[in-house]
Amino acid sequence: MQYGRGCRYACEFCSIRAFYGSTLRQRPVDEVVAEIRATGRKHVFLVDDNIFVDIPKAKELFAALIPLGIRWSCQVSIDVTGDDELLRLMQASGCFSAVIGFESLNAGSLRQMKKGWNLKHGDYAHAVTRLRDHGIMVYGSFVFGYDADTVDSFDPTVDFAIAHKFFVGNFNPLTPMPGSQLYARLEREGRLVYPQWWLDPAYRYGEAIFEPRGMTRAQLTAGAFRARRRFHSWQSIARRGLDRRCNARSLYRAGIHVAANAVARREILTKQGTPLGAPTARIEAL
Repeated sequence: MQYGRGCRYACEFCSIRAFYGSTLRQRPVDEVVAEIRATGRKHVFLVDDNIFVDIPKAKELFAALIPLGIRWSCQVSIDVTGDDELLRLMQASGCFSAVIGFESLNAGSLRQMKKGWNLKHGDYAHAVTRLRDHGIMVYGSFVFGYDADTVDSFDPTVDFAIAHKFFVGNFNPLTPMPGSQLYARLEREGRLVYPQWWLDPAYRYGEAIFEPRGMTRAQLTAGAFRARRRFHSWQSIARRGLDRRCNARSLYRAGIHVAANAVARREILTKQGTPLGAPTARIEAL
């Protein structure tokens, strides 16, 4: 289900601005509520790139969702954790998980990607605690490959995600999307190995597409893959799943946790190193 399009931020790696510009568009709340009712579904994913782009309208939407008695998840920026009323409305209306782009633990990397505003809303640990206090399971996303990143960036990032009981986590090599500021910069700097990676038959899923500064391309590829494997090891899945405070506070949530991590684990095992669009084959176990 989609409520709106666009994002008020302009992160360097993101292609949203290339598609939608700086204009934010939201559908009428009554229309969204009517569509959800018509589907008859009790679990909805709001696919907006960032549902926290217009605070008053977001609050209006969440208040309107309360009578529906649904469970829902979304994608949202970390600054949502600074608004008490919004968090209460999210919880009351049935929000049980949120995808958040933490991107990096490195302040230099955040500034280079034009996401320094992530640093303005308290530390990450505080933000995660705020979400979990409101029963919202955290799906965290990280990228590696900015100039400040080194081979020592991978393990602390995974450590943080496991220690703070992330529901799901993404740990990917930085991918320059066509139309993004990042793509244009790397192209100017002559660092793109696969200028049209989405069409290049030589490109393989999970492979670093450009030459990073702080490590080799092979190290970036291997480090991100290792991070994904470690986070989705059975030991990590169990440790994060035995979390009565949030991830396992109900049988429903525990089931979602196990299913989502099993799917993610399988994808890691099957997709790494395969051509885009090709059938996948299982690789060696984690």
